[in-house]
Amino acid sequence: MLFMTTDAQLHRDTSADFGGELTLGGSNPTYYEGDFTYVPVTNKGYWQFIIDSIQVKHITLCKESCQAIVDTGCWQIVGPKMDIQFIYLLIETDSLGRVNCKKILQLPTIRFNLGGKAFDLTGKDYIIRVANLNIENQTFLEAIDIIDKSGTVDNMCVRTFDGIFGLRSLDYFIIIINDNRMTPLFDNIIEQGLVSSRIFSFYLNRDTSADLGGKLIFGSSDPACYEGDFTYIPVTSKQYWQFTIDSIQMNDITWCLGGCEAIVDTNAWQITGPQSDISNIYDFTETNPQGIVSKQYFSSNHIFQKTL
Repeated sequence: MLFMTTDAQLHRDTSADFGGELTLGGSNPTYYEGDFTYVPVTNKGYWQFIIDSIQVKHITLCKESCQAIVDTGCWQIVGPKMDIQFIYLLIETDSLGRVNCKKILQLPTIRFNLGGKAFDLTGKDYIIRVANLNIENQTFLEAIDIIDKSGTVDNMCVRTFDGIFGLRSLDYFIIIINDNRMTPLFDNIIEQGLVSSRIFSFYLNRDTSADLGGKLIFGSSDPACYEGDFTYIPVTSKQYWQFTIDSIQMNDITWCLGGCEAIVDTNAWQITGPQSDISNIYDFTETNPQGIVSKQYFSSNHIFQKTL
């Protein structure tokens, strides 16, 4: 052991397989940014140190300094009853010390003064990092149940994933949650000037056995994933990525005569629409009820066209 130091890192996602890391003799730089500030331990029986003061809004706690203990086995703030009640009142915790995730952005700044330095804990400290982009002030919603009467996301329930990265328009969320304006992630990326162009592109690898399953690109597209030029068509409904298809043609059969509306949904695993039309398309493409197309269909060089 080179140094008499320990480093404890706790994963904020309590459902993750990796719960944290205890490092003896050093620290892991992948878990923090900047430099450490070392303060002396005042009681060798505990990890006890001196806090000069704590400032919350216009109130100063621990005015004449106080002793604090770092305890990774404790799940709540412990201290003088009046001070703790004041802090809990400001951050609106419940009886178990939990904070409403919807109110994270409204949490007051808490300033800890240690060793002549000030350390602020603000709402901006809750930052999500995506593709090396630091997105501030992002609100998350907890999904406790999936109700899908249409059956379009049946296979979602059997997948293993940590969350849903929503890319619908901002207007949709204002309608659904009109008492709390919750800005979607990509809208926050645009508003914070993190991308040069207001577009995103999505690529799925047809080779399901490949290590690279696909790409989600913000602000541009990868020319290595396509040939030719893009064709841009107007969105007809801001609530969805909805557009107009003039017609769909397979050999001598034409559907959607006179035009029809369609929605691009990267989560949908099947084609949905009028039952008779979808049944004919499934029969023509030799697709089973699970949405899997027969390999013989592709090897037969079948071609269908859609006009936009």
